[in-house]
Amino acid sequence: MLRRVRSVATLPQSAKWQDMMTIKGDPVKTDYLTHSRVNRRTLLRTSVYAGAGIVLFVPVGYRAAARQDSFTIAFIQGVIGDNFYITMDCGARAMAESLGDVTIDTQGPERFDQTLQTPILSAVVQSAPSAIMMAPNDSRGMIAPIQAAIDAGVPVLCVDTTIDADIQLADVATDNLEGGRLAARGLAEAIGGAGKVFVVNVTPGISTTDLREAGFRDAIETEFPDIEYLGQEYSNNDANVAAQITAARLQS
Repeated sequence: MLRRVRSVATLPQSAKWQDMMTIKGDPVKTDYLTHSRVNRRTLLRTSVYAGAGIVLFVPVGYRAAARQDSFTIAFIQGVIGDNFYITMDCGARAMAESLGDVTIDTQGPERFDQTLQTPILSAVVQSAPSAIMMAPNDSRGMIAPIQAAIDAGVPVLCVDTTIDADIQLADVATDNLEGGRLAARGLAEAIGGAGKVFVVNVTPGISTTDLREAGFRDAIETEFPDIEYLGQEYSNNDANVAAQITAARLQS
C-alpha cells in the first residue's frame, strides 16, 4: 500500500533560479542570452529579468519591428489568472518599464487548453506585435499556430512550456528533466528508499510536466532498486480529480 508523505524538499535552500534555467537545453548562467539560435536572429536588445526568468527581446529584421521605434511584446499565458503566470507578467512589465520603449500586452485562455489558446494567438498575430512570448499549451498541437505567426513575420519565444519543434526564436524554461529527478530523490529519501510511488500528472502533451514525469521515472528506475514505480495518471488539471486519484491509490 502507498503511504502519504507530508512534504518533499526537491531543491536545497541555496539553489537559485539560474541553477534550473535552460535555453534550448543549455544552462543559463548570465544576464544575457548567448545561445546560437538567438544570435542568428540578431537581437537588438535581450534582457533576462532574474526574478521571474522572463526574456524581453526586440528582434531586428522582422517586419513588425522594423517599422517602429517602440515595441509591443504580446505575452500569451498558459492560463489567465494563474499565480505562476502572474509572476511572469510582473517580471516582464518590470523589465519593460526599465527599458522605457517596450509595452507588454498580456492575454491568455481561461483554461489550459490548446483549443482556447490557438484563437488568441491568431488574433494577436493580426494585431502585428513586435514579437510574441508565450507558454504553449500543447507541445505538438501548437506547432502549426506558432509557425503561422512566424510566417506572418512575428517572432515567437517560448517561455516555461515549449513545442516539439525548432521553429521558435528560443526557449526559456527550467530544466524539467532534472526537476523530476530531484523530486524522485527527495521522495525516495522521505520513504526510506523503499516502497511504491506513482505520479498524478495534469494533461498529456504539456512539455514541462511530461519532462518532469520522465525525469522522475528515470531516477526511480535507475537509482532506487527497492522502489517500484506504478506509473502515472492524469487529472486533467482538476484538483478534485487529482484528490480522487490519490485517495484511490492510497487504498489500493
